[in-house]
Amino acid sequence: MQDALDERRALGQEVRPEDVERLAPLRFQHINVHGKYHFTLPETVAQGHHRPLRPLSSPPEELF
Repeated sequence: MQDALDERRALGQEVRPEDVERLAPLRFQHINVHGKYHFTLPETVAQGHHRPLRPLSSPPEELF
């Protein structure tokens, strides 16, 4: 989420503190707080880089 906020700020978009306070990843179906995750990381991520963000023009993901 921090990468997305940083990108918006870099583009000159306003990021209000009161909006940031309400951000929570738990709204998304793919977040599992009760289990273990098993996945293979792309090489760039395994080396400590972040994956590219989805363009702002992309449609939002399903929420439930």
